[in-house]
Amino acid sequence: GQATSGSWGSIPLNTIEGESWFLSFNTSNYQITLDAGQYTYTASAPFYDTGNTQLMLYNETDSVVLTPGIPAYISTFEGIGFNTLRLEHTFTVTKSTAICLKYRVETTQASNGLGYPPGIDSGVNVVYGLVKIEKLK
Repeated sequence: GQATSGSWGSIPLNTIEGESWFLSFNTSNYQITLDAGQYTYTASAPFYDTGNTQLMLYNETDSVVLTPGIPAYISTFEGIGFNTLRLEHTFTVTKSTAICLKYRVETTQASNGLGYPPGIDSGVNVVYGLVKIEKLK
């Protein structure tokens, strides 16, 4: 998918698996609303040739950054150009709270900035963003 520079964008997510009784998911804006509690959040997302790139976990309800991810410089220097960024955070919310995995890139990549398709088997879905949420309390 397209990675657009200039502002924070949302990582597209579209499937929930496993126990999800403590959350709701909005497929139009990729926000996950959590019940009050303590959570561990783990996410990863691939990028291709996007220059300076960073993930962050954002609290949409209160308009605050929950945690920034470690930035990386992703370039096609010597033909590589691909990297997967990770983010992990444990946090507590005291009310129903919408969160979102966001990204920011330095260089727009119109067709494959959010992941480069392998082209190996068109019958197998390709995963470009992965989030795991565990409710601790």
